[in-house]
Amino acid sequence: MASLPYSDALIHLREALPDSYFCFPGSREYDRENSYYHSAVHRCFRPICIFLPSTTEEISTFVREIKPYALRDEIRFAIAGNGRQMFLGCNNIKSGITVNLSCLKGIEIDEDANIVRIAAGECWGRVYDSLEHKALEVAGGISDKSGVAGQALQGSPPFFYSNNGFICDNVINYEVVLASGQIVNANAREHADLWRALRGGGNNFGIVTRFDMPTFKQPGIFGGLVKYRGLDYEFRGQIKAFVEELESSNPSKHTHITIAGHIFEHNDIEFENCIYVDYPTTQWPSSLMPLVPEASRPGRGGVERTTLAKAVKKVTDFEHYCRYNRRRFACINTTLKPDLQTLQAAWDIFKRNVVAAHHRHRDSILDMVFSMSLQPYTRAMLESSAQKGGNSLGLSPDLGPLVSVRLLASWECADDDETVYDIIDRIMTLIRIKARDNHVEPVSYIDTTYSTFESYFSSEDLNALQNVSSTYDPEGLFQTGVPGGFKLFTI
Repeated sequence: MASLPYSDALIHLREALPDSYFCFPGSREYDRENSYYHSAVHRCFRPICIFLPSTTEEISTFVREIKPYALRDEIRFAIAGNGRQMFLGCNNIKSGITVNLSCLKGIEIDEDANIVRIAAGECWGRVYDSLEHKALEVAGGISDKSGVAGQALQGSPPFFYSNNGFICDNVINYEVVLASGQIVNANAREHADLWRALRGGGNNFGIVTRFDMPTFKQPGIFGGLVKYRGLDYEFRGQIKAFVEELESSNPSKHTHITIAGHIFEHNDIEFENCIYVDYPTTQWPSSLMPLVPEASRPGRGGVERTTLAKAVKKVTDFEHYCRYNRRRFACINTTLKPDLQTLQAAWDIFKRNVVAAHHRHRDSILDMVFSMSLQPYTRAMLESSAQKGGNSLGLSPDLGPLVSVRLLASWECADDDETVYDIIDRIMTLIRIKARDNHVEPVSYIDTTYSTFESYFSSEDLNALQNVSSTYDPEGLFQTGVPGGFKLFTI
């Protein structure tokens, strides 16, 4: 591996891209660009260089020039969109080159074709703001600060998921730079195998520089981010209402629901429900009333009729808290069937172990904060995903409904990394053991700290993705030269 700031690879790159923007350690520009990550864990990586392309052609040249060095294992690189990806090493790299796409800007709205073309350096807030002026929306992320690129290549749900599937299901065309440096469009008509693989396939196939997505009219939404302090039995009741809505014989196809519990230092607990319906109203559907604490019901504050562009600005989620307080964080996720006993037990396991960890480390680890959230994958969502051409996530409609159980941990000091990793790993292990005890087999498991990825892929699904990789990247540049994230031949 290259360790000197001016390796042969870097000299070659600068000669090939004389007008491009490179940042080097010791400069203010380098420090600024290396500090924009949501987690301080990723800010600790020190690449030998940060490359900030502003055009697809620059990226094409970069890939062509870096390829021989990367294949000889003389240099590696990472690809960063908006710095929110949680896989350790996915968007920043030690002693390599970080390709930062934040200068790749542009939002082009084609009202005649009902399409928005989004450059890879954009975030959802700017996209929503641009579309709101034309009374349009797109099936994008739930936070305005989230980058488009990472979420449109992974299994992230959009703000309104039941009618839209995953965010990646709504990408009708990817502009992508392949391992050869060739720039291609991948869609249902051109390179359809690559198009489907990119829908959930992450950074395994190339560097995507533009995402084309359909737009739609949206008359307005109703709801809010409901925060409350309560007792365990109240949150257990919220979980019961959550499961009943998810398993209803006639569940709403117009809702966005996520429920979460946060445990702060000194074991202060705050609960948070994010609930919206995607049609103009001033009243909650009766089925959702159990998920809305009395103080937040219409006429009592906390909810409102609004627009998607305004709603996402109010989602002050856990990662934002980490970023703006320059904190470290880690995430583990598993996907389960919506079994009430298992999900309530998951909260009990989570709370019991977090309280014990706070007590055990009260004099040694400052300000540990933990969060557990439940995000539904409804049957309608998985059906919509299939109807839109499918993806590479391996989630067929007959698996639904499902619940994504997500654990997040936040702390301050790098010396405590391994201790905190062990805490949340133990909690998730106990939750998965309990699920199996209840005959609820976990569908997937993702540990972003150690890039562990136990997928719902069947062997047939995985073989298909490996074949796409071999077709478009036969020498494996994006498998070995870009080591961060999950890799297709090591799952």
